[in-house]
Amino acid sequence: AFVDYYTSKPQFDTPTLLKTAVKPTLVITATEDQAVPELPKRLEEVADNKQVTVMSIDGADHFFADLFNEDVAAAIQQSMK
Repeated sequence: AFVDYYTSKPQFDTPTLLKTAVKPTLVITATEDQAVPELPKRLEEVADNKQVTVMSIDGADHFFADLFNEDVAAAIQQSMK
C-alpha cells in the first residue's frame, strides 16, 4: 500500500476529474502556491468544460493564510451569482 501512493492515478487527479464535471464547480488557485505550482497550467486542460470556473487569488499561498481567506469567501459568493 505504501508504494501505491507514488503511482500516478487519474482517478485522484483533480484536473483529470474536472474534465468530466457535470455540476457547477469552482476551483480557487493561489498565485504564490509552492505546494502545487503547476495547477494553474494544468487547469487549462479543463477550459472546455463550461461547468468549471477557475479563479485565482493574487498573492495567496497554498493555505490562503492571513486575510486571503476573505478573498476566497468573496470568490465563492461571486461565483454563486
